[in-house]
Amino acid sequence: APEEAPAAAPRERVRVAVRVRPLTEGAKRATACAKNKLKLKTAHDEKAFKFDVVFDEAATQDRVYAHTAQKLVERVFDGRNATIMAYGQTGSGKTYTMGEPLDMLSSSGDGVIARALQDVFERCRALKDC
Repeated sequence: APEEAPAAAPRERVRVAVRVRPLTEGAKRATACAKNKLKLKTAHDEKAFKFDVVFDEAATQDRVYAHTAQKLVERVFDGRNATIMAYGQTGSGKTYTMGEPLDMLSSSGDGVIARALQDVFERCRALKDC
């Protein structure tokens, strides 16, 4: 009898999320955001780009984490690998999104890394309690 092929691994791909940072004082709006689309306006034209998710300047740290990294952290406990990275020019908000809160007295500003570590440690504690 012919051997059965091994079950196919679920399809995986790189997901790209974009976060538009709040405008600095005196800056002009050059973007328009939709669920997964971003329009950039220049002095000469307008270009539209499509991503997996686009966060506008009102997006909270919690919302960004929940829609980008939280499921990846869960998958680590299923034996999977995950990578989360931030890319952008200087001053675009990478440290704010990924790093420490500006207000050290509140966890609401915690970035992706702090939230991921908190979830990992909570999960480890829960596994030890079982």
